[in-house]
Amino acid sequence: MKIAFLGDIGLIGEYSLSNGAYERIINIGNFLKDFDYVVANLETPLTKVNHSKKCKSMHLKSNPVNTKILNLLNINAVTLANNHIFDYGTKGLDETIKHLDINGIDYFGVNNKSIHLDYDGNKIHFSGYCCYSTNGSQYLNNKIGIHPLKFSKINEQLKIDKEKKYLSVLSLHWGDEHTNFPNPDQINFVSKISENANFLIHGHHTHNIQGVQKIKNNLVAYSLGNFCFDDCISPFVKNFVVKKNDENRKSFILSVEILDNKITKYDTIGIYDDKDMGIITKNINNELNYISNNIYNYKQKKYMQLRYNQIQTNRREKFSKRDLRWFLSKLNYYSIGSKVILILNKIRYYFAIKKNIK
Repeated sequence: MKIAFLGDIGLIGEYSLSNGAYERIINIGNFLKDFDYVVANLETPLTKVNHSKKCKSMHLKSNPVNTKILNLLNINAVTLANNHIFDYGTKGLDETIKHLDINGIDYFGVNNKSIHLDYDGNKIHFSGYCCYSTNGSQYLNNKIGIHPLKFSKINEQLKIDKEKKYLSVLSLHWGDEHTNFPNPDQINFVSKISENANFLIHGHHTHNIQGVQKIKNNLVAYSLGNFCFDDCISPFVKNFVVKKNDENRKSFILSVEILDNKITKYDTIGIYDDKDMGIITKNINNELNYISNNIYNYKQKKYMQLRYNQIQTNRREKFSKRDLRWFLSKLNYYSIGSKVILILNKIRYYFAIKKNIK
């Protein structure tokens, strides 16, 4: 069995059908026909809801007609465990699920939903989790919400999957945005859960590519970067735009071959969001290998300096000039509320992850 894992998908801007998305994705969609199963992270709710009470600086959504793009990409299933799927509340999620169902696309990562796939003699369990550090809009409560990433929950799930003889695919929305280098907590987390398990990690959220590790029988892709994403424009926070750049135009498809519930082969197929041609394949092996090799030196000062420098550079680009006018423009319900939620999620993160991986 051959599975393709894709990174972040945002069906906005030039990746909406009304703005020429068909031409930008059709070639890579044909390429993906060679896989038995295709899985991606869908970041944009498919909804016509226009108002949101969710406190955050950036809200994303897409017209439900764009669900057809997922079909054109031959996507079989999407994880919804990310920090944007509840941007327009429960109504936005319900509408998303409705349109995924209509178009024959399965989903997991919300509302206690996962996928148990039996295919060609293989048993694979897909489960999705969103880290508190990404500031998701609504974590699981009374069976509604995104699944929070918790060390205890992952260990429990891996144990169940092993007992039932399933290969466990963990789709994790985690890490720090706009850097190629995973943070030490992620690397320690992987080390801790690798001791007695059989899993694959499909990572996303950072919008930049990050490294790949093979640990024992386990495969870890910390982040695949953006598969297709345009500039993000906040509808509620004035003058807040996150633009595409050369770094977040790069991504890779993680190709994995599975036999008897074991990963027998994997490959990283580089892709690039070309301004004129759309998504094309492009060799990024040298860059990806450099990033991957550095992960093994994550305790060294050089690694942390690489991370810090890159994050600072990208933050300056993201937020540009921060004068008094910029600050005052951000004083509204959404931005102030998001700061409060950020503090609460830092506390949740400590108890869910940090204290367990020391």
